[in-house]
Amino acid sequence: MASPELLPIWIALAAFVAVGCLLFGLHAAIAGSMGGARRRLERLGRRVQGGVGRQPAEVARRLDTATSASRTERLIAALSPRPGALQERIERAGLQLSTERYALFSVGCVLLLALLLRLAGGTGWIASGLFALALGLLLPHWLLGLLARRRVERLLNLLPEAIELMVRGMKAGLPIQETIAVVAREMADPVGEEFRRIDEGVRIGRSLDEAMRLAAQRIDSADFRFLTIAVSVQRDTGGNLTEALQNLADILRRRRQMQQKVRALSSEARASAYILGALPFIMLLLLLVIAPAYAAVLFDDPRGQTLLGVAGGSLAIGVFTMWRMARFDI
Repeated sequence: MASPELLPIWIALAAFVAVGCLLFGLHAAIAGSMGGARRRLERLGRRVQGGVGRQPAEVARRLDTATSASRTERLIAALSPRPGALQERIERAGLQLSTERYALFSVGCVLLLALLLRLAGGTGWIASGLFALALGLLLPHWLLGLLARRRVERLLNLLPEAIELMVRGMKAGLPIQETIAVVAREMADPVGEEFRRIDEGVRIGRSLDEAMRLAAQRIDSADFRFLTIAVSVQRDTGGNLTEALQNLADILRRRRQMQQKVRALSSEARASAYILGALPFIMLLLLLVIAPAYAAVLFDDPRGQTLLGVAGGSLAIGVFTMWRMARFDI
């Protein structure tokens, strides 16, 4: 246990480390870390166009080697139960952020929360650290998932227009790779960004099927997988790709309309779940403000603590049931 004289020094040191980790992670998220990778892409592209006698597969292999993970990222991958899942979530969210800097950002959240809980609640360092560890790891994970869902939602809203732009280009006589480049230039992000990555992958030596398969793996959406399958099947078996893509665009647009109708019809059930889930917490907060001695029995008495546990479990089951009933997959 640290002496009272050294406690301000330890608090200042913890605050400095936490804020430093947070600022470093935010700087990485804003500034990005793709400058070196893009320069390597340009150099490889110039080599391929200049006639360097390497096969496309070797060029792609050299690119993968050039963008390999650092030692810290390999350590994070070794400690993670699913090494590639975190990087896929980061790419799906559209953040130019490495797993190394994401880990530093998470560590900063844990340290800052532990410090705030220790100063605000008066709890011990062990209890504050354990609670901050759980919350500090879950909060960035939840925020990353939220950003990923919103980005995929924006992409899927623009995907039918991108497919129709490809159809118009092919009707004008352009090959499919050129229509992908047109979509990359003309469409807004995130559709333009993903199609740019497909176009860059083809230019450095990957096949179109492989580049689109990697994009579908990043996006992780059935709608984009439909596009990948349609292009792959047409390249293998032949057929009218223009008509197939036009039908796919119509199907995706009707599918999105149906999803929006279902969401509007289920909004009442979701609002009821939110209200019923928040009412117990609101009432408990009012009791703590109006009659704190009356509500303190729930926290001080073992029987009250048991009732709180049972009520929390029942509330969680009820909210989860209402949430599942109000959720429909189209």
